[in-house]
Amino acid sequence: MLTSGKKITEVYVSASVLVASDFRFGDRFGYAVDLSEDGLTAIVGGYLDDIGTKTDQGSARVFDWNGLAWVQRGDPLTPTDGRATDHFGEAVAISADGRTAIIGGGQNDVTVRDQGSARVFDWNGSAWVQRGGPLIASDADVGDHFGEAVAMSPDGNTVVIGAADDSGRSAQRGSARVFDWNGTEWVQRGPIIYPSGAFGGEEIGASVTMSSDGNLIVLGAPGKYSSSGSADVGVLYAYAWNGSAWIIQGSYIPALIGGEDARFGSAVAMTPDGRTILAGAPGQMVDNKAGHGSVQVLDWNGSAWIPRGYPPLVADGEAGDGFGGAVSISANGMTILVGASGDDVNGKANQGSARVFDWNGGAWIERGFLTPANGTAGAGFGTSVALSANGRSAVVGGPLDNSARVFSWDGMQWIEGVAADAATAPPVVAYAGPGAGPTDGNDSLHGTGAGDELRGGLGDDRYLINDSDDRIIENPGEGNDSAYVTVNGWVVSAHVEAAYLREGANSLQGSDGNDILVSNRLISSHLQGHGGDDTLWGIGMGGTELLEGGDGDDLMISSAAAVATMVGGAGDDRYVVNKADAVIVEQPEEGNDTAWVTVSGWTSGHHIETVYLTGLATSVTGSDGNDVLVANRSYASNLNGGEGDDTLWGMSVSGEQLNGGAGNDTLHSGIFRSTLAGGIGDDVYILNGALAEIVERPGEGYDTAWLNAYTTQVHGNVELAYLIGSAKVAYLSGEGDIEVVSNSLGAEITSFKQATTTFWGQGGTDVFKGGAGSNVFQSGSGVTTMTGGASADIYIIRNALSSATDVEGGQGIDRAWATVDGWTVGDHIEEAYLTETATLLCGGQTAVALVANALLASTLIAGGARTDMYGSDYADAFVIGTEGGTIRGGGGGDTIRLGSLADRATVLDFNAAEGDRVDFSSLGIGRDAVQVLVEGSDTLVSYGTGGLLLQGLTAPPPDTAFVF
Repeated sequence: MLTSGKKITEVYVSASVLVASDFRFGDRFGYAVDLSEDGLTAIVGGYLDDIGTKTDQGSARVFDWNGLAWVQRGDPLTPTDGRATDHFGEAVAISADGRTAIIGGGQNDVTVRDQGSARVFDWNGSAWVQRGGPLIASDADVGDHFGEAVAMSPDGNTVVIGAADDSGRSAQRGSARVFDWNGTEWVQRGPIIYPSGAFGGEEIGASVTMSSDGNLIVLGAPGKYSSSGSADVGVLYAYAWNGSAWIIQGSYIPALIGGEDARFGSAVAMTPDGRTILAGAPGQMVDNKAGHGSVQVLDWNGSAWIPRGYPPLVADGEAGDGFGGAVSISANGMTILVGASGDDVNGKANQGSARVFDWNGGAWIERGFLTPANGTAGAGFGTSVALSANGRSAVVGGPLDNSARVFSWDGMQWIEGVAADAATAPPVVAYAGPGAGPTDGNDSLHGTGAGDELRGGLGDDRYLINDSDDRIIENPGEGNDSAYVTVNGWVVSAHVEAAYLREGANSLQGSDGNDILVSNRLISSHLQGHGGDDTLWGIGMGGTELLEGGDGDDLMISSAAAVATMVGGAGDDRYVVNKADAVIVEQPEEGNDTAWVTVSGWTSGHHIETVYLTGLATSVTGSDGNDVLVANRSYASNLNGGEGDDTLWGMSVSGEQLNGGAGNDTLHSGIFRSTLAGGIGDDVYILNGALAEIVERPGEGYDTAWLNAYTTQVHGNVELAYLIGSAKVAYLSGEGDIEVVSNSLGAEITSFKQATTTFWGQGGTDVFKGGAGSNVFQSGSGVTTMTGGASADIYIIRNALSSATDVEGGQGIDRAWATVDGWTVGDHIEEAYLTETATLLCGGQTAVALVANALLASTLIAGGARTDMYGSDYADAFVIGTEGGTIRGGGGGDTIRLGSLADRATVLDFNAAEGDRVDFSSLGIGRDAVQVLVEGSDTLVSYGTGGLLLQGLTAPPPDTAFVF
C-alpha cells in the first residue's frame, strides 16, 4: 500500500538566502538580524511565525556558514511557554562567538497583556537551551511592549532591553533596563532607566545599544518633541554605569539636522569601546523629500558627543526611502551600514536596500549598495541590518520577502551570498621561495613563478600559486589550507582543502583527495575534479563555466551569472543550480544524483534522480526520464514532470501546481491548496491537504488517489481512491466511475457523481452516501450507514447493525446482499439476498423481496410492509408479517410460521409430500380453530383474521402438514 509518510529533508540551500525551512507567508522573517563578531553566524527573527497552533508567537533562527552555504543551527529559538501573538523575534542580538542569543517578544503576556519580555538562549553543542527565566519589568503594565529592542554584550552576560511604550507617568514615555547574569539568574542592574524630565510620547528605548563591557548604553527616543514644539524630532540618551547607578551623560544628544518627523534615534549602534555612536533618522526630510532619511555618526571626545563629519549622503535618494531605519557599525567605527527599506530599486517600489560607507578621514564615502539581484517590489530589504566586527560581512533583512541576505566584501566589490572568508584573497604578508616554511602558524606563502615547493605546516595556511609547476607540501590534519591560483592548468596538491582561481587563471584540476575548487569571478573558468568527493563552485560574473566532478560523490554549485555546464560522474553527485540556463550532464547508472535549484524556469537534465526547489525558485521542468521533483517549502511552486514516470512532491504553500505530463506519475500535494494534473498515464495522487484538487480528463489512464487529509474533495476523473492516515471525510465528484476505499478507522464519504461509485468499507464505522449514478456499497466489518441515490444501487452487508436506505421512487431495482445473520432490510430496497454463510434475514418498513441463501437452509422474516419471500432447495423457514406477501418455498421441507396479526399471504408451491409445514405454534391454538377450504384450484387456510392461500392446491393438505 502506498503511504504519504516520506520526509523530504533539504541538505543544501542557496548560499545567498537565509530563510526558515518551514516558513509561511507573513512570518516577517528578516524583521530583525544580527551577526557574530567574525560574520560567520547570523541570527534572523520572524516575529509572526506560527509555533504549532500558536499564531504569531514568533521565533528566531541561527545560521552558520559551513564554507559553502548558510545552514540553520538547531531548532527555532522561541520559549516553550510562549503564546499566540507574543511576537518573539521582533528584536534579536547574538554574542561575539555566536553561542548566546537574546530574542524579544514585545507582546508576551507574562502577567498582564502585551507587557513583553525577552529570553536568552545558549548553544550547548546540540541544541538551544533557555538560560534563566523570562527577562521582564518588575512593574510591568499593559502595553509596555518590553523587549521590542534588545542588545547584548559580546560575552552574552549583559543585556539591555527597551520598552518604548512604557507609560510610567505619561503615555509612551518609554524606558530601558539592564540585566546581568550572576551565574544562576538574571539580575537587574540599577533601577529603570529614563531621564527624570522625560515627557509622554518620547518612546525612550525604541532602539538600544551597549558597549562591550556593558557599562555604557545609548537609548533612542524618536518621539521626542523639539523645544519649539515640533513633533517626532527625536534624540538619544547616553547612560554610564558609575558602579552603583546609571548616570546620564549630559541631557540628551540631538540630531545635527533634525526637524519634525525626522525620528532621530529610531535605530542606534555603538562601537565596542563605547566611543562612537551611529544613529538613524528615517523620517528626515532631505532636499524637500519627506521621509528620505539620514544618519549621524558621533564620537566621544571625553566630555561630549561630537558629530563626525557631515551625515552620509545618498545621491539618488527619494522621498519615503526611510534611509536610517536600521543601522550597524564596525568595531573600529570606520565602516557603517544603513538600511532604507522604502527604497525603489530598478522600478520595484519598496524593494529596499542598504548602503555601506567608509570614513576616509574627512568624509563618509559610499562603498556599496546592497540589495538582492533578484529582489522583488515590496520586499522591504534594509528593515534590519548587521555588520561583522571588521565590516567585511553584512546581513540585510527583508521581512516582506520573508528572508535575509548575506553580503561580503572581497576587496573589490560586495558579493551576495558568501561569508567574508570565502570572498577574500589572502594578503601576501611573507615571501616564500623554493622550499620555504614550514611553521605552526597561519602562514601566507607565494611562489616566485618558477616552479616552487611551498611548505606551510600546522596552521591554516594560504598559498599564492604563480606557476603551474608550483607544489604545496601539506600533511593530513595540518589545518584548513587554501591555494589562490593565478595560472592555468595547476593541479591541486594533496591535503590542500580549497583552491581559488584569481587574476587571469581560467582552469584548475583537483587532486585525488576531497577538493574544493572555486572558479574565477571575472572570466570564464574550467574546474575539473578528480577521484575524491569534490566541491566545485562557480562564482563567475559572466561568461561560461565548465564544472567536471569526476568519480566521487561531488557537489557542484553554478554561478548566478555565468552560463554553467556541470558534468557528474560515477558517484552520488549533488548540484546547486543558481541560473536557469545551467546544464547538468549525467549518464545512466552513475549514482543517485540530486539538484537543488534556486532559480525559476530551470529544466532538469537526464539521469538526475531528484530535483529540489529552494531559495526563491518557484518552477522547474523535468527531463524526458523518470524525475523526482520537490516543491519549494517556502513559495508556491509549479512542477512540470515531462514524459517519464515522474514523482512530484508539493510542500506546504498554498497555490502549488503539479503537472505530471505523460507517463505514470505520482503526485504528492502539500497541506494547503494544490492543483495536481496527472495527464496521460496511470497516475497516483497523494492528497495531504483539504484544498488539493485533481485535474484529470476522461480516458487518461487508470488513476488512483490516496487521501491523507481529514477532509478531502476528489473532483477529477480518478478511478480508485483510498482514505489513509487522518482522512475522515471525502467528497467525490467529476465524470467517470470510481471505487473508494474507506479508512480502516472509518470515514464519511459522499458521492455527487452521475457515474457509478463503488464504496468499500473496512473495519471502522462508515457513513456512505451515494450519488445520482448507480452505487455499489461494500460495507466493512464495522457498522456502516449507507444511503443510495436515484439509480439502481447495490448493497453488500457485513455487519448486522449496518443500515442501508435508498431513495423512494428511484429508477431501477435496488438490491442488497447480506453476508451476516440478522440484518434488517432498509427502506426502499426492492430485493435482499442471503449469501456466503448468512441464514437469517429480516424485512423492513417498505415492500421488499427476501431471497434465501442458495446453499444453506434460511430463515426469512417479513417486515412491516408487503414482503415476498423466496426459498432455496433446502428446508427454509418463512415468517409471515402483517402486510402479506408471496412465498415461493422451492425444494426441501419448508416451514411457514404464522403470527396473530399476520395478513393473508400466498404460497405458490406448497407441497406437504416434500415436508412443507404450516406452523401455528406461536398462536396457542388447536386444530379446531383452523379452517381449511378449497376454493377452485386453491386452498385457503384461515384462522381468526389471518389466512394463508395455498395456490394450486386442489385438495386440503393432511393434518400432518399443520403444527400446533
